[in-house]
Amino acid sequence: MSSLLFSNFASFGVCLALLATLAIVRGYSAYLVFFLLLHCFLPFLTNHVLFDPSYMPDQFQYLMQVRNLRQLDFTIVVGTPVYVAAWLFFLIPMPSYHTVVDTSFASTFVYLLLFDYLYAKRYLSRMSLVFMLGYPSLALYSATGLRDTFIVAFMLLAMIAIFRSRWIRALLFLAALFTIKFENTFILVASLPSLLVLKLSRLPRLLRIILLLVGFVAGLLAFGDLVLTDINVYRQALYAEDGGQGIIGGFAGPLDLLRVGLVSGIYFFIKPLPWDASGSLQFVQAVENLLVTGFMVYLFFRSKASFEKKTFLLLALAMFCFVFGVIVFNFGTASRYRFPAILTTIVLLESPLEMKVFGRRPQPAAEAPAPVAVEA
Repeated sequence: MSSLLFSNFASFGVCLALLATLAIVRGYSAYLVFFLLLHCFLPFLTNHVLFDPSYMPDQFQYLMQVRNLRQLDFTIVVGTPVYVAAWLFFLIPMPSYHTVVDTSFASTFVYLLLFDYLYAKRYLSRMSLVFMLGYPSLALYSATGLRDTFIVAFMLLAMIAIFRSRWIRALLFLAALFTIKFENTFILVASLPSLLVLKLSRLPRLLRIILLLVGFVAGLLAFGDLVLTDINVYRQALYAEDGGQGIIGGFAGPLDLLRVGLVSGIYFFIKPLPWDASGSLQFVQAVENLLVTGFMVYLFFRSKASFEKKTFLLLALAMFCFVFGVIVFNFGTASRYRFPAILTTIVLLESPLEMKVFGRRPQPAAEAPAPVAVEA
Protein backbone atom coordinates (compact mmCIF):
# COMPACT_ATOMS: atom_id res chain seq x y z
CA MET A 1 0.00 0.00 0.00
CA SER A 2 2.78 2.42 0.88
CA SER A 3 4.50 1.76 -2.46
CA LEU A 4 1.27 2.58 -4.31
CA LEU A 5 0.88 5.85 -2.41
CA PHE A 6 4.51 6.70 -3.12
CA SER A 7 3.87 6.07 -6.83
CA ASN A 8 0.81 8.36 -6.76
CA PHE A 9 2.67 11.16 -4.99
CA ALA A 10 5.60 10.78 -7.40
CA SER A 11 3.19 11.23 -10.31
CA PHE A 12 1.70 14.23 -8.53
CA GLY A 13 5.21 15.63 -8.16
CA VAL A 14 5.76 15.40 -11.93
CA CYS A 15 2.62 17.50 -12.52
CA LEU A 16 3.74 20.01 -9.91
CA ALA A 17 7.17 20.26 -11.53
CA LEU A 18 5.57 20.90 -14.92
CA LEU A 19 3.26 23.54 -13.47
CA ALA A 20 6.14 25.28 -11.69
CA THR A 21 8.19 25.31 -14.90
CA LEU A 22 5.34 26.71 -16.97
CA ALA A 23 4.48 29.30 -14.33
CA ILE A 24 8.06 30.59 -14.30
CA VAL A 25 8.52 30.55 -18.08
CA ARG A 26 5.11 32.07 -18.92
CA GLY A 27 4.82 34.31 -15.90
CA TYR A 28 1.48 32.92 -14.73
CA SER A 29 -0.33 35.06 -12.18
CA ALA A 30 -0.86 33.75 -8.66
CA TYR A 31 -4.57 33.26 -9.38
CA LEU A 32 -3.84 31.17 -12.48
CA VAL A 33 -1.31 29.05 -10.60
CA PHE A 34 -3.87 28.50 -7.85
CA PHE A 35 -6.55 27.17 -10.21
CA LEU A 36 -4.10 25.00 -12.14
CA LEU A 37 -2.84 23.67 -8.83
CA LEU A 38 -6.38 22.61 -8.02
CA HIS A 39 -6.42 20.67 -11.29
CA CYS A 40 -3.20 18.95 -10.22
CA PHE A 41 -4.91 17.77 -7.01
CA LEU A 42 -8.01 16.42 -8.75
CA PRO A 43 -6.67 12.88 -9.51
CA PHE A 44 -6.58 12.33 -5.74
CA LEU A 45 -10.30 13.16 -5.59
CA THR A 46 -11.73 11.21 -8.53
CA ASN A 47 -10.91 7.50 -8.32
CA HIS A 48 -11.60 5.93 -4.90
CA VAL A 49 -13.17 9.19 -3.59
CA LEU A 50 -15.75 10.65 -5.97
CA PHE A 51 -16.40 7.23 -7.48
CA ASP A 52 -15.04 3.71 -7.51
CA PRO A 53 -12.59 3.11 -10.40
CA SER A 54 -14.91 0.36 -11.64
CA TYR A 55 -17.42 3.12 -12.49
CA MET A 56 -15.11 3.86 -15.44
CA PRO A 57 -13.70 0.39 -16.13
CA ASP A 58 -11.91 1.49 -19.33
CA GLN A 59 -9.23 2.96 -17.07
CA PHE A 60 -7.97 -0.53 -16.25
CA GLN A 61 -7.51 -1.33 -19.95
CA TYR A 62 -5.23 1.66 -20.47
CA LEU A 63 -3.39 0.91 -17.23
CA MET A 64 -2.80 -2.72 -18.15
CA GLN A 65 -1.60 -1.85 -21.65
CA VAL A 66 0.77 0.94 -20.59
CA ARG A 67 2.23 -1.27 -17.84
CA ASN A 68 2.94 -3.90 -20.48
CA LEU A 69 4.63 -1.30 -22.65
CA ARG A 70 6.78 -0.17 -19.72
CA GLN A 71 7.85 -3.83 -19.43
CA LEU A 72 8.64 -3.85 -23.18
CA ASP A 73 5.72 -6.16 -23.90
CA PHE A 74 4.25 -4.78 -27.13
CA THR A 75 1.32 -7.20 -27.40
CA ILE A 76 -2.03 -5.58 -28.21
CA VAL A 77 -4.22 -6.67 -25.30
CA VAL A 78 -7.57 -4.97 -26.00
CA GLY A 79 -7.72 -3.07 -29.28
CA THR A 80 -5.94 -0.54 -31.44
CA PRO A 81 -7.44 2.64 -29.89
CA VAL A 82 -6.49 1.47 -26.40
CA TYR A 83 -3.05 0.41 -27.63
CA VAL A 84 -2.34 3.78 -29.27
CA ALA A 85 -3.61 5.69 -26.23
CA ALA A 86 -1.40 3.49 -24.03
CA TRP A 87 1.60 4.52 -26.14
CA LEU A 88 0.68 8.15 -25.51
CA PHE A 89 0.56 7.43 -21.77
CA PHE A 90 3.87 5.61 -22.17
CA LEU A 91 5.52 8.74 -23.60
CA ILE A 92 4.49 10.88 -20.62
CA PRO A 93 7.35 10.96 -18.10
CA MET A 94 5.50 9.46 -15.15
CA PRO A 95 7.84 7.58 -12.75
CA SER A 96 5.60 4.49 -12.79
CA TYR A 97 2.12 3.25 -13.62
CA HIS A 98 0.92 1.17 -10.67
CA THR A 99 -2.69 2.35 -10.34
CA VAL A 100 -5.34 4.26 -12.30
CA VAL A 101 -4.41 7.29 -10.20
CA ASP A 102 -1.05 7.36 -11.97
CA THR A 103 -2.68 7.35 -15.42
CA SER A 104 -5.03 10.04 -14.11
CA PHE A 105 -2.05 12.25 -13.30
CA ALA A 106 -0.76 11.58 -16.82
CA SER A 107 -4.05 12.97 -18.17
CA THR A 108 -3.59 16.04 -15.96
CA PHE A 109 -0.07 16.41 -17.37
CA VAL A 110 -1.57 16.57 -20.89
CA TYR A 111 -4.19 19.07 -19.72
CA LEU A 112 -1.46 21.37 -18.39
CA LEU A 113 0.44 21.19 -21.68
CA LEU A 114 -2.69 21.89 -23.71
CA PHE A 115 -3.66 24.82 -21.51
CA ASP A 116 -0.18 26.28 -21.72
CA TYR A 117 -0.11 25.99 -25.52
CA LEU A 118 -3.44 27.81 -25.87
CA TYR A 119 -2.37 30.41 -23.30
CA ALA A 120 1.03 31.04 -24.87
CA LYS A 121 -0.44 31.37 -28.37
CA ARG A 122 -3.06 33.77 -27.02
CA TYR A 123 -5.95 31.66 -28.28
CA LEU A 124 -7.70 32.03 -24.92
CA SER A 125 -9.88 35.04 -24.22
CA ARG A 126 -10.97 35.89 -20.69
CA MET A 127 -14.17 33.90 -21.23
CA SER A 128 -12.58 30.77 -22.69
CA LEU A 129 -9.79 30.87 -20.09
CA VAL A 130 -12.32 30.88 -17.26
CA PHE A 131 -14.28 28.13 -19.00
CA MET A 132 -11.23 25.93 -19.47
CA LEU A 133 -10.32 26.31 -15.81
CA GLY A 134 -13.82 25.72 -14.47
CA TYR A 135 -15.61 23.38 -16.91
CA PRO A 136 -16.60 20.44 -14.65
CA SER A 137 -16.58 17.76 -17.35
CA LEU A 138 -13.13 18.79 -18.52
CA ALA A 139 -11.89 18.83 -14.93
CA LEU A 140 -13.34 15.37 -14.31
CA TYR A 141 -12.08 13.59 -17.42
CA SER A 142 -8.67 15.25 -17.35
CA ALA A 143 -8.29 13.74 -13.87
CA THR A 144 -9.08 10.15 -14.89
CA GLY A 145 -6.99 7.51 -16.62
CA LEU A 146 -8.89 7.63 -19.91
CA ARG A 147 -8.00 8.70 -23.45
CA ASP A 148 -10.36 11.70 -23.44
CA THR A 149 -7.70 14.32 -22.70
CA PHE A 150 -5.76 13.12 -25.75
CA ILE A 151 -8.96 13.27 -27.82
CA VAL A 152 -9.74 16.88 -26.92
CA ALA A 153 -6.09 17.87 -27.43
CA PHE A 154 -5.92 16.36 -30.93
CA MET A 155 -9.31 17.86 -31.85
CA LEU A 156 -8.27 21.34 -30.79
CA LEU A 157 -4.86 21.15 -32.43
CA ALA A 158 -6.34 19.79 -35.67
CA MET A 159 -8.98 22.52 -35.83
CA ILE A 160 -6.46 25.25 -35.04
CA ALA A 161 -4.25 23.93 -37.84
CA ILE A 162 -7.25 23.95 -40.22
CA PHE A 163 -8.11 27.52 -39.27
CA ARG A 164 -4.50 28.51 -39.91
CA SER A 165 -4.45 26.59 -43.21
CA ARG A 166 -1.63 24.39 -41.94
CA TRP A 167 -2.97 21.40 -43.84
CA ILE A 168 -0.08 18.98 -43.34
CA ARG A 169 -0.14 19.63 -39.61
CA ALA A 170 -3.93 19.25 -39.64
CA LEU A 171 -3.65 15.88 -41.38
CA LEU A 172 -1.14 14.68 -38.79
CA PHE A 173 -3.41 15.62 -35.88
CA LEU A 174 -6.46 14.17 -37.63
CA ALA A 175 -4.53 10.95 -38.24
CA ALA A 176 -3.57 10.83 -34.55
CA LEU A 177 -7.19 11.46 -33.58
CA PHE A 178 -8.35 8.73 -35.99
CA THR A 179 -6.25 6.11 -34.20
CA ILE A 180 -7.93 6.74 -30.84
CA LYS A 181 -11.40 8.06 -31.78
CA PHE A 182 -12.24 7.63 -35.45
CA GLU A 183 -15.84 8.88 -35.01
CA ASN A 184 -14.61 12.36 -34.07
CA THR A 185 -12.27 12.39 -37.05
CA PHE A 186 -15.09 11.39 -39.38
CA ILE A 187 -17.31 14.21 -38.08
CA LEU A 188 -14.59 16.86 -38.38
CA VAL A 189 -13.71 15.80 -41.93
CA ALA A 190 -17.39 15.58 -42.91
CA SER A 191 -17.91 19.18 -41.79
CA LEU A 192 -15.13 20.57 -44.00
CA PRO A 193 -17.12 20.60 -47.30
CA SER A 194 -19.36 23.24 -45.71
CA LEU A 195 -16.44 25.65 -46.21
CA LEU A 196 -17.11 25.56 -49.94
CA VAL A 197 -20.56 27.02 -49.34
CA LEU A 198 -19.56 29.45 -46.62
CA LYS A 199 -16.85 31.01 -48.78
CA LEU A 200 -19.50 32.13 -51.31
CA SER A 201 -19.59 35.55 -49.68
CA ARG A 202 -21.59 37.11 -52.52
CA LEU A 203 -24.59 34.97 -51.62
CA PRO A 204 -26.92 36.17 -48.85
CA ARG A 205 -26.35 34.52 -45.49
CA LEU A 206 -29.80 32.96 -45.41
CA LEU A 207 -29.25 31.37 -48.80
CA ARG A 208 -25.94 29.90 -47.66
CA ILE A 209 -27.60 28.42 -44.58
CA ILE A 210 -30.33 26.89 -46.76
CA LEU A 211 -27.67 25.42 -49.06
CA LEU A 212 -25.88 23.92 -46.06
CA LEU A 213 -29.08 22.31 -44.79
CA VAL A 214 -29.96 20.98 -48.22
CA GLY A 215 -26.41 19.68 -48.63
CA PHE A 216 -26.56 17.91 -45.26
CA VAL A 217 -29.84 16.18 -46.08
CA ALA A 218 -28.65 15.30 -49.59
CA GLY A 219 -25.40 13.89 -48.24
CA LEU A 220 -27.26 11.84 -45.65
CA LEU A 221 -29.61 10.43 -48.30
CA ALA A 222 -26.72 9.70 -50.67
CA PHE A 223 -24.31 8.12 -48.21
CA GLY A 224 -26.53 7.18 -45.28
CA ASP A 225 -26.88 3.55 -46.37
CA LEU A 226 -23.09 3.17 -46.28
CA VAL A 227 -22.90 3.91 -42.55
CA LEU A 228 -26.33 2.74 -41.45
CA THR A 229 -25.20 -0.78 -40.56
CA ASP A 230 -22.32 0.50 -38.43
CA ILE A 231 -24.60 2.99 -36.68
CA ASN A 232 -27.12 0.26 -35.86
CA VAL A 233 -24.34 -1.95 -34.51
CA TYR A 234 -22.93 0.80 -32.27
CA ARG A 235 -26.43 1.76 -31.19
CA GLN A 236 -27.20 -1.79 -30.06
CA ALA A 237 -23.81 -2.21 -28.35
CA LEU A 238 -24.12 1.00 -26.34
CA TYR A 239 -27.74 0.20 -25.51
CA ALA A 240 -26.70 -3.16 -24.07
CA GLU A 241 -23.74 -1.56 -22.26
CA ASP A 242 -26.18 0.80 -20.57
CA GLY A 243 -28.14 -2.16 -19.25
CA GLY A 244 -30.78 -2.29 -21.97
CA GLN A 245 -32.57 -5.61 -22.44
CA GLY A 246 -33.25 -7.22 -25.79
CA ILE A 247 -32.83 -5.66 -29.21
CA ILE A 248 -33.38 -1.96 -29.75
CA GLY A 249 -34.82 -1.06 -33.10
CA GLY A 250 -32.34 -0.08 -35.79
CA PHE A 251 -32.86 2.53 -38.47
CA ALA A 252 -34.74 1.41 -41.56
CA GLY A 253 -33.11 3.99 -43.82
CA PRO A 254 -31.53 7.45 -44.06
CA LEU A 255 -34.88 9.24 -43.62
CA ASP A 256 -35.53 7.31 -40.41
CA LEU A 257 -32.05 8.21 -39.21
CA LEU A 258 -32.67 11.89 -40.04
CA ARG A 259 -36.01 11.92 -38.20
CA VAL A 260 -34.60 10.38 -35.02
CA GLY A 261 -31.27 12.20 -35.23
CA LEU A 262 -32.76 15.69 -35.23
CA VAL A 263 -34.53 15.09 -31.92
CA SER A 264 -31.86 12.88 -30.35
CA GLY A 265 -29.14 15.35 -31.28
CA ILE A 266 -30.78 18.16 -29.32
CA TYR A 267 -31.37 15.87 -26.36
CA PHE A 268 -27.78 14.60 -26.50
CA PHE A 269 -26.50 18.15 -26.04
CA ILE A 270 -28.55 18.85 -22.92
CA LYS A 271 -29.03 15.46 -21.24
CA PRO A 272 -29.46 14.66 -18.48
CA LEU A 273 -32.09 17.21 -17.59
CA PRO A 274 -32.71 17.80 -13.86
CA TRP A 275 -35.78 15.52 -13.84
CA ASP A 276 -33.75 12.76 -15.55
CA ALA A 277 -31.16 12.66 -12.77
CA SER A 278 -31.21 9.53 -10.59
CA GLY A 279 -28.30 10.49 -8.33
CA SER A 280 -26.21 13.38 -7.09
CA LEU A 281 -23.57 13.03 -9.86
CA GLN A 282 -26.22 13.07 -12.59
CA PHE A 283 -27.89 16.07 -10.98
CA VAL A 284 -24.57 17.93 -11.04
CA GLN A 285 -24.26 17.02 -14.73
CA ALA A 286 -27.79 18.33 -15.34
CA VAL A 287 -26.99 21.67 -13.70
CA GLU A 288 -23.74 21.84 -15.66
CA ASN A 289 -25.61 21.24 -18.92
CA LEU A 290 -28.01 24.11 -18.27
CA LEU A 291 -25.18 26.48 -17.34
CA VAL A 292 -23.01 25.47 -20.30
CA THR A 293 -25.91 25.80 -22.72
CA GLY A 294 -26.70 29.29 -21.45
CA PHE A 295 -23.01 30.21 -21.54
CA MET A 296 -22.63 29.08 -25.16
CA VAL A 297 -25.76 30.95 -26.25
CA TYR A 298 -24.40 34.08 -24.59
CA LEU A 299 -20.98 33.66 -26.26
CA PHE A 300 -22.44 33.19 -29.74
CA PHE A 301 -24.64 36.27 -29.43
CA ARG A 302 -21.86 38.49 -28.06
CA SER A 303 -19.11 37.13 -30.30
CA LYS A 304 -17.63 39.44 -32.92
CA ALA A 305 -16.41 36.48 -34.97
CA SER A 306 -17.43 36.35 -38.62
CA PHE A 307 -20.71 34.82 -39.70
CA GLU A 308 -18.78 32.12 -41.56
CA LYS A 309 -16.74 31.13 -38.52
CA LYS A 310 -19.74 30.94 -36.20
CA THR A 311 -21.77 28.99 -38.74
CA PHE A 312 -18.98 26.48 -39.34
CA LEU A 313 -18.46 25.88 -35.62
CA LEU A 314 -22.19 25.49 -35.02
CA LEU A 315 -22.48 23.07 -37.92
CA ALA A 316 -19.60 20.92 -36.65
CA LEU A 317 -21.08 20.90 -33.14
CA ALA A 318 -24.51 19.98 -34.52
CA MET A 319 -23.00 17.07 -36.46
CA PHE A 320 -21.36 15.79 -33.27
CA CYS A 321 -24.69 15.90 -31.48
CA PHE A 322 -26.53 14.29 -34.41
CA VAL A 323 -24.14 11.32 -34.71
CA PHE A 324 -23.70 10.58 -31.03
CA GLY A 325 -27.31 11.41 -30.22
CA VAL A 326 -28.56 8.35 -32.09
CA ILE A 327 -26.14 5.87 -30.52
CA VAL A 328 -25.51 7.05 -26.93
CA PHE A 329 -28.02 6.29 -24.18
CA ASN A 330 -25.97 6.55 -20.98
CA PHE A 331 -25.86 10.02 -19.40
CA GLY A 332 -22.23 9.65 -18.30
CA THR A 333 -21.17 8.48 -21.76
CA ALA A 334 -23.00 11.45 -23.30
CA SER A 335 -21.09 13.84 -21.05
CA ARG A 336 -17.82 12.13 -21.90
CA TYR A 337 -18.41 12.24 -25.67
CA ARG A 338 -19.81 15.77 -25.62
CA PHE A 339 -17.22 17.80 -23.73
CA PRO A 340 -14.41 17.69 -26.35
CA ALA A 341 -16.74 19.20 -28.96
CA ILE A 342 -18.00 21.87 -26.55
CA LEU A 343 -14.51 22.89 -25.44
CA THR A 344 -13.24 22.99 -29.04
CA THR A 345 -16.18 25.15 -30.10
CA ILE A 346 -15.78 27.68 -27.28
CA VAL A 347 -11.99 27.99 -27.60
CA LEU A 348 -12.14 28.53 -31.36
CA LEU A 349 -15.12 30.88 -31.16
CA GLU A 350 -13.30 33.08 -28.65
CA SER A 351 -9.91 32.85 -30.38
CA PRO A 352 -8.70 35.53 -32.83
CA LEU A 353 -8.37 32.91 -35.59
CA GLU A 354 -10.22 33.39 -38.86
CA MET A 355 -9.92 30.97 -41.77
CA LYS A 356 -8.14 32.01 -44.95
CA VAL A 357 -10.75 30.13 -46.96
CA PHE A 358 -13.25 32.81 -45.89
CA GLY A 359 -11.13 35.45 -47.56
CA ARG A 360 -9.72 36.78 -44.29
CA ARG A 361 -6.17 36.60 -43.05
CA PRO A 362 -5.87 34.94 -39.62
CA GLN A 363 -5.11 37.52 -36.97
CA PRO A 364 -1.52 37.01 -35.77
CA ALA A 365 -1.25 35.69 -32.24
CA ALA A 366 0.73 38.77 -31.22
CA GLU A 367 -2.24 40.96 -32.09
CA ALA A 368 -4.71 38.84 -30.15
CA PRO A 369 -5.93 40.07 -26.78
CA ALA A 370 -3.42 39.10 -24.14
CA PRO A 371 -4.64 36.28 -21.92
CA VAL A 372 -6.01 37.52 -18.66
CA ALA A 373 -5.74 35.69 -15.39
CA VAL A 374 -8.84 35.03 -13.34
CA GLU A 375 -9.40 37.85 -10.91
CA ALA A 376 -10.55 37.42 -7.37
